[in-house]
Amino acid sequence: MHFRAVFLLAPMMMWAASGNRPHLFLSFPALQQLDSLSANRIESLDDAKSYVEKAAALFGVTDPSLMPGDLEPRLAAAELAAAKDPDKLVSDDRVAEAFNFLSDEFRVANPQRLTGADILLYRSVQASIFPHAFSPKSVNGSRPLGALVMLSQLIPHGGGDGGGEKCRKA
Repeated sequence: MHFRAVFLLAPMMMWAASGNRPHLFLSFPALQQLDSLSANRIESLDDAKSYVEKAAALFGVTDPSLMPGDLEPRLAAAELAAAKDPDKLVSDDRVAEAFNFLSDEFRVANPQRLTGADILLYRSVQASIFPHAFSPKSVNGSRPLGALVMLSQLIPHGGGDGGGEKCRKA
């Protein structure tokens, strides 16, 4: 399940890059709002759906037609699964794999090839600033939406400012 959750992100990145201009890169205030949303416990599918809908609004996606296929319900189901079972978190290796795949697919200029260790470093720094949106280093993986946000932060810059150095310097 967690492997498929990462590859749900590819279509999301495609609509995010579409002409409808949702924001790919979340600003600091938007990340603060996401962190606040992420502090709420997900105990039901309705909780997860609400969380995904509110997060999509932060990305600038308020028109349901912009959400491809069954992405929103699948992302909500993945969030609920991760909330109930830590083994359903998206591993850092899977996030790195998705980053490398998306970099290749979207022909990102000079992308850095990232590893799970790079993602762990990046996630750890993000968690120190946004403790609810990103899992701390002591947790083995990310919530699906946290993985999506990391990808949305890394993809436009080929792995970070300076070609992946953002991850490694984190």
